[in-house]
Amino acid sequence: MAEPVLRPIACIYYEDLRARNVVKTTRSKHPSSAILHAVDHLQLDHYGASLCEVFNSQTGVLWAVLKRTAQKIEIVYKRKVKEPK
Repeated sequence: MAEPVLRPIACIYYEDLRARNVVKTTRSKHPSSAILHAVDHLQLDHYGASLCEVFNSQTGVLWAVLKRTAQKIEIVYKRKVKEPK
């Protein structure tokens, strides 16, 4: 039996909207914290990324897609997320 992943939520940061070059991959335990951290990283331009996908690496469920432009950060897609207990 396979071991469960302790941090199943993956955030993939892409450098360019068209080229889809991966610049960074981070992991989190809960989708709500992963989305908040993704917004923070995009705001502060930590990785030079302009696109971020947040998804469950075990089930493939997409939680959010965030896009950074010169003026704003836009949440293109977001699934309802329950807060962790």
